[in-house]
Amino acid sequence: MRARDHRALVDVVLREAEGRLFATLEGTVRCVQNRARLVRALYERLDRLEAALAPERVHRAAAESLAGRLY
Repeated sequence: MRARDHRALVDVVLREAEGRLFATLEGTVRCVQNRARLVRALYERLDRLEAALAPERVHRAAAESLAGRLY
Protein backbone atom coordinates (compact mmCIF):
# COMPACT_ATOMS: atom_id res chain seq x y z
CA MET A 1 0.00 0.00 0.00
CA ARG A 2 1.41 3.39 -0.96
CA ALA A 3 1.54 6.47 1.23
CA ARG A 4 -1.24 8.03 -0.86
CA ASP A 5 -3.41 4.96 -0.24
CA HIS A 6 -2.67 5.12 3.48
CA ARG A 7 -3.66 8.76 3.54
CA ALA A 8 -6.93 7.97 1.78
CA LEU A 9 -7.65 5.24 4.33
CA VAL A 10 -6.90 7.61 7.20
CA ASP A 11 -9.23 10.23 5.73
CA VAL A 12 -12.08 7.72 5.41
CA VAL A 13 -11.62 6.45 8.96
CA LEU A 14 -11.48 9.98 10.38
CA ARG A 15 -14.62 11.09 8.52
CA GLU A 16 -16.47 8.02 9.69
CA ALA A 17 -15.31 8.49 13.27
CA GLU A 18 -16.20 12.18 13.24
CA GLY A 19 -19.72 11.43 12.08
CA ARG A 20 -20.22 8.80 14.76
CA LEU A 21 -18.53 10.63 17.61
CA PHE A 22 -20.59 13.77 17.11
CA ALA A 23 -23.84 11.84 17.38
CA THR A 24 -26.01 13.01 20.26
CA LEU A 25 -25.30 11.18 23.51
CA GLU A 26 -28.38 9.66 25.08
CA GLY A 27 -27.01 8.73 28.48
CA THR A 28 -28.20 5.14 28.13
CA VAL A 29 -26.32 1.89 28.57
CA ARG A 30 -26.86 1.14 24.89
CA CYS A 31 -25.34 4.48 23.92
CA VAL A 32 -22.29 3.84 26.10
CA GLN A 33 -21.88 0.34 24.66
CA ASN A 34 -22.07 1.68 21.12
CA ARG A 35 -19.50 4.35 21.93
CA ALA A 36 -17.19 1.70 23.41
CA ARG A 37 -17.58 -0.43 20.26
CA LEU A 38 -16.72 2.57 18.13
CA VAL A 39 -13.58 3.36 20.13
CA ARG A 40 -12.52 -0.29 19.97
CA ALA A 41 -13.06 -0.35 16.18
CA LEU A 42 -11.03 2.85 15.77
CA TYR A 43 -8.12 1.39 17.74
CA GLU A 44 -8.28 -1.80 15.64
CA ARG A 45 -8.10 0.25 12.45
CA LEU A 46 -5.24 2.30 13.86
CA ASP A 47 -3.36 -0.90 14.71
CA ARG A 48 -3.86 -2.22 11.17
CA LEU A 49 -2.71 1.05 9.66
CA GLU A 50 0.38 1.16 11.85
CA ALA A 51 1.18 -2.46 10.93
CA ALA A 52 0.81 -1.62 7.24
CA LEU A 53 3.13 1.38 7.61
CA ALA A 54 5.80 -0.45 9.63
CA PRO A 55 7.53 -2.19 6.67
CA GLU A 56 7.50 1.07 4.73
CA ARG A 57 9.16 2.89 7.64
CA VAL A 58 11.81 0.18 8.02
CA HIS A 59 12.54 0.29 4.28
CA ARG A 60 12.79 4.09 4.31
CA ALA A 61 15.09 4.08 7.37
CA ALA A 62 17.35 1.48 5.78
CA ALA A 63 17.52 3.48 2.54
CA GLU A 64 18.38 6.66 4.44
CA SER A 65 21.04 4.85 6.44
CA LEU A 66 22.60 3.41 3.28
CA ALA A 67 22.47 6.80 1.55
CA GLY A 68 24.21 8.36 4.56
CA ARG A 69 27.04 5.86 4.29
CA LEU A 70 27.47 6.42 0.57
CA TYR A 71 27.78 10.20 0.80
